[in-house]
Amino acid sequence: MRASVHGTNFPAFLSSILGFKLQCPRHDLNYELLLAAPVDQSPHLWINHHYVMEMRPSRRRSQLQLPMPIFQVATVFVFVGTAALPSAICNDARFLPESHILKQYTHSACWGHEIDCPKTATPAAHVDCSDATNTPLHLVGGKSASEAFFSQADFGYVGEFVSSLHNYCRPETQFDSSLTCTANLQFCSGRNIFIDFDHIMNRGKGQNLKYSMEVLARGKIGGKCKLKKELLEGNMELMAPLQSWAPELRYFEPTVTPTDAVDSEKCDLFVNLPTIVMKLDATVSMYHHLCDFFNLYISLHLNSTFYRDSFERNINILVFDNIPYKSTFGDMFKAFTKHEILNLNSFGRKTVCFKNLLLPLLPRMPFGLFYNTPVITGCKNSALFKAFSEFITYRLGVTRKNKPDANRLRVTFLSRRTKYRRALNENSLIASLESTGKYDVTFAQFSHSGPAFVDQIQIIHETDILIGMHGSGLTHLLFLPDWACLFELYDCGDPSCYSDLARLRGIHRIFWTNTSLLSRFEDNFNNPHRGHEKFMNYSFDESEFVRKVDEAANLVIKHRVFREVIFESYEDAEGANEKCALPGDWNIDIDYSDNEIASVKLVDEL
Repeated sequence: MRASVHGTNFPAFLSSILGFKLQCPRHDLNYELLLAAPVDQSPHLWINHHYVMEMRPSRRRSQLQLPMPIFQVATVFVFVGTAALPSAICNDARFLPESHILKQYTHSACWGHEIDCPKTATPAAHVDCSDATNTPLHLVGGKSASEAFFSQADFGYVGEFVSSLHNYCRPETQFDSSLTCTANLQFCSGRNIFIDFDHIMNRGKGQNLKYSMEVLARGKIGGKCKLKKELLEGNMELMAPLQSWAPELRYFEPTVTPTDAVDSEKCDLFVNLPTIVMKLDATVSMYHHLCDFFNLYISLHLNSTFYRDSFERNINILVFDNIPYKSTFGDMFKAFTKHEILNLNSFGRKTVCFKNLLLPLLPRMPFGLFYNTPVITGCKNSALFKAFSEFITYRLGVTRKNKPDANRLRVTFLSRRTKYRRALNENSLIASLESTGKYDVTFAQFSHSGPAFVDQIQIIHETDILIGMHGSGLTHLLFLPDWACLFELYDCGDPSCYSDLARLRGIHRIFWTNTSLLSRFEDNFNNPHRGHEKFMNYSFDESEFVRKVDEAANLVIKHRVFREVIFESYEDAEGANEKCALPGDWNIDIDYSDNEIASVKLVDEL
């Protein structure tokens, strides 16, 4: 049940409906109440004002007049028109790009993963399979090429997880714990879950627990709920550090002691803020670490199955490691949380009970996104990847300050400072390009020492053509504008990695084709990888280099979005979200059947 009202009498008004008293620290802001009533699913009870907070009914059941039997949903809807408010005082969860606002909070559009999204919403509008080996009409496993791409690498991929959600530990009262997960425990949402950090402190003495599958032990994680042991044990197939949460949840045990912070003897500390626990891949690699953030973003969409304000930033993020988090790419976390990043040592030796705990999708899942993703050939333009790019740039305050100029495209040349895969004559290549007078060239020396990652994203977002040798720095392509082109100067024997990532993002990619016009250089050391193209340096013919950049420029200028930006009068989206242009109110009514989400339907305004 969700209810929303604006005004000073909200607590008394809602108390008169629900039959129990609500205590409210502030009465002058918008509030939202969510009661997921049938206790066979996660019984979330969240009331929001600006940031996530909670108002709880009395623990004395005699005061609770609202009946909540299993499989029965009691619903109260309160709809009061809400005036547009400045973004500074809007719900932080709605600090989002316009596309997210429209699809997250209105009836008129959906992403494609929602259970209530119309079946008529097909990927044909944005997925481009014109280069597919099998035509879009050719069925691939019963699906057309575009449908296969949508389910492999777009919001249909999220929908596959939504359809596999099950309740693994069932609450028997609204105060109990719950654990809802997808198949193979790749994503979980828990309520009133305890974790014994004293055990973790002992386990981590003198060793790094990252990638360890023995961080927890039997009974060191659990909650007061009815565990479906056979279901849990039947989903332990992916027993690997970065493939699922099976290594941790195999030790989950139910307890008879309440863990909801009301007269609880189990908890030394109760964390009221929603908390996301993340197991990270290699944080020194942009390619691998951004895969962490991409899966976190997908997980927020998946979590919106339960809670539409899942993009709220007033949350904790706990890295499942006993060493403090540090990374060149740490600016990315600012798009997801306002708080410092926690780790396994942050709670000392306490047993901590988490009101809401999220275990997100992980970066190295089989058939996951986007590391080693097998995607149907010839298709491109994933709305999921585009939405991720929009979300990150918006949340980090990155905007394109000027319209592109067809007569002087912006080129960014990524210079590698590593031992191998360097363009040895990069200075002469850039000079040749600048001599044409057609390009505004930025020579970018991005490294772990600077510039700040958000500043790197700003440079990339202003780029029309991105040039660089094969390497994780090319992951910057995720933040290029829609019309941009990637020129992978040389793929070093690995042609699919950034080709796939580029088509997922929906941008053009070209590469060096005439190998007779490049030279390879090997070092004289006893290198066990000697002879491998990734362990060499290169120089390139200057004339051919300019010709290839001209090829990329031609693709940019012909791009539909580029032409629209250049030639058509349009309303600049900059500042479009200065006001929260939301409908009067919205509501989700969740219909439950035995242990599965049966349907979610939008309730029209009354």
